[in-house]
Amino acid sequence: MTAPPVRTTRTGGSSLRFPICLVLVGSLLGSACTRQPGSAPAASPGATSAGRATVTMARFSPPQARRYTKFTATIPVLHDPRDAHTAQLINSDLRAVIGASIKEHLKDEREVGFEPGTFAVRSIVRYFRFDLFSVEMRTTSTTPMSMQPAMDSITRNYWLADGRVITFDDLFLDDADHLWTIAHRIVEQIPRGIRFREHPEQLMSEVVDIVYDSNYLIADRGLRFVFPPCQIGPCTSGYIETIVSFRDLARVIDPEGPLGRFRNP
Repeated sequence: MTAPPVRTTRTGGSSLRFPICLVLVGSLLGSACTRQPGSAPAASPGATSAGRATVTMARFSPPQARRYTKFTATIPVLHDPRDAHTAQLINSDLRAVIGASIKEHLKDEREVGFEPGTFAVRSIVRYFRFDLFSVEMRTTSTTPMSMQPAMDSITRNYWLADGRVITFDDLFLDDADHLWTIAHRIVEQIPRGIRFREHPEQLMSEVVDIVYDSNYLIADRGLRFVFPPCQIGPCTSGYIETIVSFRDLARVIDPEGPLGRFRNP
């Protein structure tokens, strides 16, 4: 079991360190450390119930949910008694992200003339250590006319120091040429049998085009990239995940940014 995550808070010019741990409660997602067959990945193992901040899972049902014949959603709720303002910022943003996804889906359905069917959102805490918090929200939707469900992934990464959403540009030096490095490592990990393109160079060029806007998450060993079904491989291949190690990114990581501590892994 990994050591409890730590968050650093500055008081009066000195650094005080408090453990930050993760709690997933209720039966909405089952065990926080167990991956069930066919399910989305569980939260990072090693989380405990001790510590200053906790995360619980709650049901979420915005007004737009009434449009669906069946709607289910879980959403992480951050609790931090020492920094309630930051927790509120993050919780509000997570609700807004799910709400925006629902609105976009309903808009797409109207444009093609389909009636809304079912919509489900399953949230997974993928990283909660130090002052970093990464969440993945996997959506599954159907319509009365659909032959198979449509699946997508939405990721969100936060800097707990101020509740800021971490953008891709926040991670790297301004003049860093990191996209090709990341794309190269991603292509290396995609099995040839499920690639859309036979030639790695052609596939890498396409991956470069989508990496910047792709779903990434912070992981223990590097950046995790999540590609929904049909994005870079056949729909039958399901979700494709790759990890680009911090070692490979060491020269382009911004030492003053969110990943500064990982610059020399």
